[in-house]
Order: sequence, then structure tokens, then C-alpha cells
Amino acid sequence: MRGSGRGACRQVRPGIIAKIEGPAPEGAADRVGGKVMANIKSALKRARKARELKVRNASVRTGFKTLIRAFNETLDVDPTEAEKLYPTVAAALDQAARKGVIHPNSAARRKSRLARDLRARLAKAAAAARSSPTGTA
Repeated sequence: MRGSGRGACRQVRPGIIAKIEGPAPEGAADRVGGKVMANIKSALKRARKARELKVRNASVRTGFKTLIRAFNETLDVDPTEAEKLYPTVAAALDQAARKGVIHPNSAARRKSRLARDLRARLAKAAAAARSSPTGTA
């Protein structure tokens, strides 16, 4: 009979798995249902370090996402100003990749897309400048 073996579609009663909201209290291991999950010293440390890294990673991720958002907004308004901002955005993505917050290929892909958008917008602005009779965009 299909699906009747071990591990087949287990039913979970409500309240068995507790939802964890917010950071764990200082010095406490990750808690589920009010019980400390880790009992071993190294596991407690690993849980503590995971929380610390999560906070740091979130900060780094927020930082480069904010820069990307600012770059895209600037790109819509003034492509030449965005061109000056691009090295800062690229450096932030490289730093996030070095720290292991994002994969290096992900950083490269994001930089490539931003550079592609920048080149397209600069080309469009240059074409508009050439076609306008006064020479301004």
C-alpha cells in the first residue's frame, strides 16, 4: 500500500510545533515549546553564533539592498549621477560576497544587471542629447 510506510505524510497536531517569534533571550538556546533544544555546550555556542551571524548578515544585506535601491532611483533621474554611484554599489556587493552573506555568483549577477541597465540608460541619454536641437536632454 502506497504511503503507509514510515515517514509517510505524518499528521502534526496543533501546538506540537511552537512558532518562534523574535530573538531568543540573552544566554538562552533556541527554544521550542519553552524547552531548550540544545544541551551540549558546543550546540549552545553554535545556536548563539547562528543568532549573532543572522543579525550581522541581515545588516549587510539591508545595506547593499538600500544602495541598489538608491542606485535605481538615481538611474531613473540622472544616469550620469548613477554612474558615479555604481562603484560604491559594486563594492558593497563584493563585500557581502566576501563575508559569505550572498554567493559570489549572485553578487556578480547583480553587478552585471546593474551595469547593463546603466549602459542602456546612458546610451539612451546620449541618443536623446544627439537628437535634440539644443544639445541638452
